[in-house]
Amino acid sequence: VFSGLYSLFGLNAGPYRAFNILLQVFTAYSLRAIWLRLAPTKDQTLALAVGALFLIWPSHPETVVWIAGMTDGLALAIGAAALWTMVVHIQTGRTGFFISSVALFAVALVTKESAILLSLCGILMAFACLPEQRRRLIPHVASSAVLVASYWPLRKLLLGHAIGGYASKTGFTGYWFGALGNRMITNLSNAY
Repeated sequence: VFSGLYSLFGLNAGPYRAFNILLQVFTAYSLRAIWLRLAPTKDQTLALAVGALFLIWPSHPETVVWIAGMTDGLALAIGAAALWTMVVHIQTGRTGFFISSVALFAVALVTKESAILLSLCGILMAFACLPEQRRRLIPHVASSAVLVASYWPLRKLLLGHAIGGYASKTGFTGYWFGALGNRMITNLSNAY
């Protein structure tokens, strides 16, 4: 995304910020759609308030103003779409939504590792709000577990290190977190 924006607009910050704003609006709309699917009453005003609350939350301007924060906004937007498709699959049983949910979660995970929490939150949210359809959660739990379990060994294989910014081993925390993460992945890889 960065290279695409750079090739089109160079170092002009405006388009980057506009893209970040679009990500925020898309995420807010996705949260509204999730609310409408999960809430016992389909109150449009309340659903709109949920999306608006996301937009005006005090810590969210960071992902718009700080251009490097685009990865956070992108992971959250893709993750919110993954959550929506997961909820639709659980409610309807339509396989296409399951496949979309898994693919979107995988893209969100590659965008930023913290997307792991989105999957966990989505599963817990669906478990709590959709008790009569809990059996449809099983493939989501299984696919999330497989994606998460395979992510770090694949990252280590392809990039040479399992933990993102800590792999440089500079400074005290970088050294210890990088060494710990790489040791854990090496031990897991050797176990299989």
